[in-house]
Amino acid sequence: MIKQHKSGIFYEPSPGVLAIIKGALEAYQYIYDHLTPDDVVLDLGGWIGDVAKMCSSAKQVITFEPNSTNYKFIIERQQLGPNCIVFNKAVSNKAGITTFTISKNSSSHHIGASVTHDTETVELVSFADIIAEYNPTIIKIDIEGAEYDLPFELISDNVKMLAIEVHYSHGHHWYDDFDVEPLEEFRKKSV
Repeated sequence: MIKQHKSGIFYEPSPGVLAIIKGALEAYQYIYDHLTPDDVVLDLGGWIGDVAKMCSSAKQVITFEPNSTNYKFIIERQQLGPNCIVFNKAVSNKAGITTFTISKNSSSHHIGASVTHDTETVELVSFADIIAEYNPTIIKIDIEGAEYDLPFELISDNVKMLAIEVHYSHGHHWYDDFDVEPLEEFRKKSV
């Protein structure tokens, strides 16, 4: 059952999710506090449209959400303006088609097959193509483990803010497997 937090952000109360939401609220608030009407926001892993709604005063908000239920929720309930585009697609290092696992906990959906959960077939969109097409100034990434495969070195100098949630996923530990070097280069450029 999805509920609405007093901040206006929707969330799903289940074990562990409130802690995630608390951290997400802090990151989202930081984005909102630094948002300008000229910004182009790229929201990867749109969940139920909370970032899209919060950033709707930006020049453009582009959201990618591969879960069809969450996508429908965004379209039907968030009442986003014409500057907000929502795609029912996943983002990866390459374009194509893949299996998307639907978990009982909506914060655990992920790219890849599962024998214990329902799955959907989803279209993959290339991260490089999205960056080139939209030239975002703010990027928020919460894609449940798929961030390990993104080519962060493609992020342009145009990006002033990058908010990323790095997951323990598919045997990866962020402190062992996540290549922070491109992000460190981004941080150095943005300071």
